[in-house]
Amino acid sequence: MLQVFSLKKWAIIKIVYGCNHKCYFCHERENIFSLNFKNILLSDLDDIYKWLFQEGFDYIIISWWEPTLHPDFIRIICYFQKKDIYVVIVNNGSHLHKHDFSNVDINKVTFYISYHGLRDEYNKITSSEDFDQVTANIEMISQRFPEVILRYVVNKKNTTTFHEYSDFVLHKFPNVYLEYVLIEDLRYSHVQETFIPLSQFYKLVFNYISNKRVLLDGGAACFSWYLFQNAESKFDPLVNTMMGLVKKTKNWEIMYSIKQWTSKENIKSYWKKCKWCVKYKYCHGFDTSYIWKLK
Repeated sequence: MLQVFSLKKWAIIKIVYGCNHKCYFCHERENIFSLNFKNILLSDLDDIYKWLFQEGFDYIIISWWEPTLHPDFIRIICYFQKKDIYVVIVNNGSHLHKHDFSNVDINKVTFYISYHGLRDEYNKITSSEDFDQVTANIEMISQRFPEVILRYVVNKKNTTTFHEYSDFVLHKFPNVYLEYVLIEDLRYSHVQETFIPLSQFYKLVFNYISNKRVLLDGGAACFSWYLFQNAESKFDPLVNTMMGLVKKTKNWEIMYSIKQWTSKENIKSYWKKCKWCVKYKYCHGFDTSYIWKLK
């Protein structure tokens, strides 16, 4: 079991506002550079830590937009690690080679790297030419850190090479995990255009769930009783009985918020069988009602 899966309570910290990619299924695609929020500063970290400690968070997720663009990216990671806070880094992998990770504790970090297809697909999806650089960066990071997970958002524009891509990843990167993700946040029309039916998603991932390095995104796994029962540790709950959020406002104020997942928002209220499931003590809690509406 990956170390990150044993953590129970997490907070997202938005450290930077901006992204060098423009993925077509991203619900923030049209707002890549925001004028409404400011970057987290090193001088903010003591106050942020006090809040995390008071609220009892197990770990933080440095995510949303592209955190590796932050000039103090490594110093922020090391700050929290020295406070015994586990750090999950969600990023697109394109700038990892520009940072010195020598002081980062390998036992207190997990990397989630977006990697959504083979070269032509990837470059088209991200509106970039970064495939080769990201591939090299994944090799570099996976040789140094034990928990590296590649997030592959399965959608209409990359299903034709799904099997070729999966085989490529599992052979190219022998130390990484590959997570299949169902398209997220269907409130936006441009995201809905890339959504594939759940039945198609299940068919694609079916032959891979026995692989110990394959993970399933929580929402997708829960909608298939067979996958849920057979995926074992491959189910990725990113458990969140409580979720926190930290960001800066346009007035340079730090915003803190906590959302306690209630039964009406929890997947347990949508799938009856899940109410009696004892496979995981904590439900990932994602609000997946929009998937039911589109089934």
